[in-house]
Amino acid sequence: MNKIFNQFKNVVVYDYEYKSTPGNPPEPVCVVYKELHTGQITKQWLVGQDNRNFYSVSPFLVSETLFIAHYSNAEVSCDLAMGYKKPIYIWDTFVEEKKLLNGKMARGYGLLDTATRYKIPDIMDAYEKTYWRTHIMENYPNYEKENVPKILNYCLNDVLLTEKLFLKQVALLETLDDNITRVLQQAIFHGRSLGLTAQIERNGIPLI
Repeated sequence: MNKIFNQFKNVVVYDYEYKSTPGNPPEPVCVVYKELHTGQITKQWLVGQDNRNFYSVSPFLVSETLFIAHYSNAEVSCDLAMGYKKPIYIWDTFVEEKKLLNGKMARGYGLLDTATRYKIPDIMDAYEKTYWRTHIMENYPNYEKENVPKILNYCLNDVLLTEKLFLKQVALLETLDDNITRVLQQAIFHGRSLGLTAQIERNGIPLI
């Protein structure tokens, strides 16, 4: 575990909430970061041009940060929508779980299902997750003021759950391969592919 942490100035778990419509880039609503060296949590509300301008620069340099997310295509898509640089180093807990179980399970790779398999306690209720995701999608950008901290806390819960999942995955992978440098390199290679997918989706594919 320490070998991973020692290679990066920042090891950051992050999650966006956003509004999405078919064929269009996401509209970021908020983002929460947790830097694992220090434990510092950063919450940013991104609705409205003033907030977008205030948070116009990512708090973490991509050249010195390992970003951790569950299905990072969504997070990188939001990074690009904010005008941030695409992460270079990504550990995607969704991808790592797929690598472990692909061919053995057809479904069950969402964050809650995956965390349940690892017996992580205090998992968010599925109804609560569906409620807030629907609320965020259907009410953009006109959220009631009293719901802003609730949405941020919902986003934080996903970050904290992804953190626990990441640590469990690393511990498991260390038992399967004693070369943690190789594990990390492979994880970054596969995680980066989702970041590149997000870039392709944002650019669009020429028809001619």
